[in-house]
Amino acid sequence: MKIERKLKGKFDPNLYSGLFPVIASSDPNKRAQYPFFPEKCFSYGCANWAASSRLSFADQFFHYVGLIWKYMDYKTLLPKLWREYQVYRLQYAHNKLV
Repeated sequence: MKIERKLKGKFDPNLYSGLFPVIASSDPNKRAQYPFFPEKCFSYGCANWAASSRLSFADQFFHYVGLIWKYMDYKTLLPKLWREYQVYRLQYAHNKLV
């Protein structure tokens, strides 16, 4: 597939794709074979790569045209916000399990 060739190696694929058995099969060891897009493509790695690529493109574009992008004041906060989100997500998951 064209999209797979263009995106291959840019991010880690979905780790859960293909882990589940094929329900309609009489062989319990047979695993599903999913295509790259969308099953293997939609992953944390893809989302992280897309966000990073977008910010990098915007930085280069606005630098090239000589403008200051509105988010520049918040750019240094993004890693901190991401860490806080990760902590919140883990706490939420833990509370759901308890």
